[in-house]
Amino acid sequence: MNTIINKINFKDKSFVKSCIWRVLSIVYALYLIKLNYVRIFDFNLWSDECFSVKMARLGFFGMLDGTAADVHPPLYYVFVILCTKLFGESGFSLHLSAFIFYVATVIFILTFVWNKFGKESSILMLTLCSISSNAVRYNVEVRMYSLAFFMCLVSFCGLYLILKDTSKWTGYIVFVIASLGAAYSHYYAMIAVAFFYLAILILTIQKKIELKKLIFTYAVTILGYLPWLFKMLTTFARTADGFWMTDYSHVDECIESFYPHPYDFFPYALFAMTIGVVIYSIILDIRSRDKVWSIDSIWMLWGLIAALGTMLIGILISVLIQPSFITRYLYPICSAMWMVLAVGICKVSISGRPYGKYICLVLAVVSFIMYKPMYNFYQAAEAAENQRFEETLAQMRDMISSDDVILTDYYHYNLTIIDTYLPDNSHERIKDNFEAYDFDPDTQYWFLVTHEIDDEAAGFLSSHGYQAEPVIENGSFGTLDMYLYRIDKL
Repeated sequence: MNTIINKINFKDKSFVKSCIWRVLSIVYALYLIKLNYVRIFDFNLWSDECFSVKMARLGFFGMLDGTAADVHPPLYYVFVILCTKLFGESGFSLHLSAFIFYVATVIFILTFVWNKFGKESSILMLTLCSISSNAVRYNVEVRMYSLAFFMCLVSFCGLYLILKDTSKWTGYIVFVIASLGAAYSHYYAMIAVAFFYLAILILTIQKKIELKKLIFTYAVTILGYLPWLFKMLTTFARTADGFWMTDYSHVDECIESFYPHPYDFFPYALFAMTIGVVIYSIILDIRSRDKVWSIDSIWMLWGLIAALGTMLIGILISVLIQPSFITRYLYPICSAMWMVLAVGICKVSISGRPYGKYICLVLAVVSFIMYKPMYNFYQAAEAAENQRFEETLAQMRDMISSDDVILTDYYHYNLTIIDTYLPDNSHERIKDNFEAYDFDPDTQYWFLVTHEIDDEAAGFLSSHGYQAEPVIENGSFGTLDMYLYRIDKL
């Protein structure tokens, strides 16, 4: 140990400076992790998160059939199952299944991104992936977006390794594993990484990549996805005419989703900056002596193509076939978009001076200053809402026995939310204000709604010889305001 310490040259100013930056960045990363960690104890889940709970309760093989009947691949639910098996079913274990991939992203940035692209790019990436408003949501949401973000980031960096040295197998192996992880996480993440496969194909045609490496990359990917491919096609065929969306996100909403912020200028400024740094890098290459595009320029261009291409494909599918695209589907490929911005800014120089690196650090500070108040508001509102939810749930469990039947007019309560919190109770969705409902006189009914009961519903109940007695007003259940009525005989 003393020998190692003696070999360290503490008089080397660059070494000392590098160590200080490393330590400060790790402290900053730990602070950002803490900001996200304090939110993983929340148990107030919305409908899609409750679907993840439902999948975990089915076990591994039941989950495969269950998620195939829906529209998502299975990988994330495997981690939900593992976390709930290890720690029991709770807000902590459920959110942990997403949070671990945010932590993995932070570690990847502090290691790979730092070593390949420098501290400035790493610090900006840390800021965006930790405290931007979409990251704040998806880093702990009990869904697959944190996992898909991590896989897309590693896949994009795998492409960089391939471009850096096309002869080494390491880049191809990393790329294929991460790309399969993305494809098994979310279908739009699969579309995003497909653009990276297109890049490898084009480079092979240009004889920059050996044919055998292209064949390896494509063959292993196809074989790796075959077990799920047929389930995916069956799912698409079954849900084609009954998908839940009625509208889709447009270009302006997508641009705002890459860098979301209430100030309209901020997302558009960063979006323009992202495109600008790619163009700047290409212009530098064209004006260089050999006029050959650099690896960084090619890599950044494909990151931008993947992000914008995923957006355009989602919009085209929605226009030509049926609505099936919303902005949250872009979150996984935000990883590439943010990397392009972070790396591209650092390439900017004036008269040989690396002003871009200073700009990158300033942008990280500005982003933190602009996003932190949003985080504070979101975290405080979320904590208050969770407390209200826990009080509501405790009241409901005290009043409702396992033999009682819960009626609701809200689709998502009936679909997943009631099963998550009151799994022993039968429940049914009511349409037309009880007009056609056949009450069992020996059963106690409860009416769970997101609004106060109206006169028409009260009239139908009365005509059946029942009345609705309010027992919880303005409670919170499944992230929604709720009202609970006990259905009593007149």
